[in-house]
Amino acid sequence: MERSDPLSRLLSIFADVYMEVKSDILATREDPLTGLFNEVYGSFYRAETLEEGWEAPVGFVDAGFRSYAFDVMSLSYVQVGGLIRTEDGRLEPLRSFVGETPVMDTYIIYVTRRRVAGGEGPHYVFRAGIKTPDERTLLFGSRRDVEEASRRVSDTLSRLHLDVSYRSQKQFRKITEYLEGLLELAYAIRLYEYASREAGVEYVCLDGTLLRWFSIRGRGVRADGLDILAAMLGVNPAEALGKLSRIVGLSKKTNLLSVMRARSVLRGRNMYANVSLAGAEKAAATLRWVVREGYKYNGEPLEKSLVDQITMVINRPVFPAHGVWVARFPLTMDGENVMVLDLYRPGPILEANGELDRELARRTIEDVRRTANTLYAYREPLEGEPPLGFMKVDEMVRLRTGESRVIETLLLEAARRTGDRDAMSIAASLASTLRMRYGYRIA
Repeated sequence: MERSDPLSRLLSIFADVYMEVKSDILATREDPLTGLFNEVYGSFYRAETLEEGWEAPVGFVDAGFRSYAFDVMSLSYVQVGGLIRTEDGRLEPLRSFVGETPVMDTYIIYVTRRRVAGGEGPHYVFRAGIKTPDERTLLFGSRRDVEEASRRVSDTLSRLHLDVSYRSQKQFRKITEYLEGLLELAYAIRLYEYASREAGVEYVCLDGTLLRWFSIRGRGVRADGLDILAAMLGVNPAEALGKLSRIVGLSKKTNLLSVMRARSVLRGRNMYANVSLAGAEKAAATLRWVVREGYKYNGEPLEKSLVDQITMVINRPVFPAHGVWVARFPLTMDGENVMVLDLYRPGPILEANGELDRELARRTIEDVRRTANTLYAYREPLEGEPPLGFMKVDEMVRLRTGESRVIETLLLEAARRTGDRDAMSIAASLASTLRMRYGYRIA
C-alpha cells in the first residue's frame, strides 16, 4: 500500500471538509425559512452591469488601530487617513488641494467605567476621552479643539444610559470600538466637506460595512450613536444626519452564505445588485402573505423572530432613534469575489411585515447606479479588482508590528514615570497580556 505524504493527507482532509460543508448547506436549502429567505432576496435584487463614463472624483477613508483592554479601562491607538481619487484616476492626499492639511490623524480613545448603585441595582457609568499627539488634525482642528470634542462626547455618552449591567463589565471594550467606528465616520464627513469644495468629490467611501456602528442602545433615551457623531463634529444631530448621504461603505469581508446568495443574483463579471421595483413588490407581497397565514410558508410554520430577520440582510437600522437605516448591495468584478456596498437610507426600503417604501426604492436605484459605477471607474490590479484607492488607504494607515511594539513599550514606560503605584498596577495588567502574546522578553 502506497503511503501518502503529510501534505497530501491534509489536502484530502480539507477537500472532505469542503464537501461536507457543501452537503450541509444543500440540506439547509430544503428548510422553509431558507426557501422564504431566498425568494425574498432573489426577488428584491436585480443584476446590473457596470457602465463606462462615470469618472468623477471620489474620497477613500480607512483607519488602523490597536486596542488594549485593562480591567478598568479600554484604550485604542487610532490612525485615520484618506485619499482623493481624481477624475483622471490619480490618487492625491487632501493637502494637494488644501494646504497645511495633515496626511493622517492620530488619536488615543479610551473609556473608563465607574460602578454606581441605583434603583435598578449596581451598574456602570462610563466616561470617554479622545486625545491626540498631533498639533493639528483634519477632523477637529487644534489640540484644544480635540479636548473640547472629547468633553462633548463624554457628556453625550453619559446621557445615553447605556444598558451595561454590573455582570457585563467587559462591555466597555465594545463602547471603545463603537467610538472608533464613529470617529472614522466623522473623519469621512470632514474629508467630504473639504474635498467636495476643493476637489469636486461626489462622495467618500469607507473601508468596511456601515453596520459596524450598529451595536449599543441606551435605556429610556431617544438617542443613539448619531448623537455621539454630532458631538464629535460639533453640530446638532439634525445637521449630522444631513451629512450622511455622501458617505458610503464598501465591505470586502462577507460570510459564506452572503457570497452564495449574491452569486445567485450576480452571474458574471462587472455586476452589481440593485433594487428591482417589480421584484421588491413581489418580495413585499410574499412577506405580507406569510404574516396573514400566521407565519407559515408553503404550509410550514415559521418562528416570527426568524422571519423578522430576513429583511435585515437587505436593510437594517443603524441609528434607530433617528430613523437611519443602511441598505446593502452585493457586487462582483471578477465573478468570484463578492463585496458589499452600503448606503445610508432615511428609513427602511422593505420591512419584515411586507411594508415597502416605493418612493425610497426608486431613489435608491439611482443612488446605487451612480455610486457603483463611479466607485469602480478605476480599479486596482488585485484579486477581486477593488476600486483604485480602496487598498491604498489601508496600506497608509495600517499599524505595523514594529509600531505596535513601540506603542506598547510607551504605555508601560508612561506608567513607570508617573511614580504612582496604582498607575503601575493598571499597566501591569497590560504587561502580563503582552508577555503571553510575545513571550517573556518584554521589559
